[in-house]
Amino acid sequence: MKNFIIKRKVLFFLAVIFVIVPASLFLLSILFPKEPVSIKPAPEITITPFPTDEETRQPITPVHIESVFPEENLKESFFPIQQIELTLSKTIDPANVVVMSEPKVVIKIGFRPNNPTVLIISPDPVWESGITTIRVARLSNGGKILFEKDFVYKINTKFPEAPPLGSPEYDE
Repeated sequence: MKNFIIKRKVLFFLAVIFVIVPASLFLLSILFPKEPVSIKPAPEITITPFPTDEETRQPITPVHIESVFPEENLKESFFPIQQIELTLSKTIDPANVVVMSEPKVVIKIGFRPNNPTVLIISPDPVWESGITTIRVARLSNGGKILFEKDFVYKINTKFPEAPPLGSPEYDE
């Protein structure tokens, strides 16, 4: 008897899955028919190229370097921590300025506090002793014209010499 009850449950379950569910789906599809799907042609798209930088570029007035401090004088030696100040014709973002030195030194770039037209170039930590050539590139990091031409500046740096031991200057 137990087997018969189990077989009836299994048969009922199979009847529900294979007969009643498909019959219900069939009746629902008859009662609520789907509208036929029509494929519409894609709208015609005209592709126009983006304007180039040359077409949209407003006339750019390059920045002029109006003065430099200290003035370039290779006969005079400066301390190797000497900052170089460039007075510019207008303010710029120092992050866009490309500055290189030979011999290679890490360089910091910023503005004088309360004067955004004075760009300060500093060594980190010092310029090497001797003549250092500093080049401010004409183009910015993004490749746009920033200055009218590359600016090249040379500075002679040297640590002060200590007086020899026993000399009168040493004892002072």
